[in-house]
Amino acid sequence: MLPAAFICAVVVRTIRHLDEMQRKLQFEALALSFAGTALITFGYGFLEGAGFPRISMFAVWPLMAAFWFVGVMIGRLRFK
Repeated sequence: MLPAAFICAVVVRTIRHLDEMQRKLQFEALALSFAGTALITFGYGFLEGAGFPRISMFAVWPLMAAFWFVGVMIGRLRFK
């Protein structure tokens, strides 16, 4: 877990060194990532109750990373 804590610190430090526009872009991408991941995992939780197979919690990070990537790409198109 120590390397994971180090990665979190590096991400925070990197975002602190961005200019205002890049910070706004990253913030909006993270907001999309958080909300999208929450909606999908919450919704799938109900589907598991209806008989769908259980999915490992290790699937949450790739989902969140994918939403973050999509958010950054949308932001780059929007702010270009």
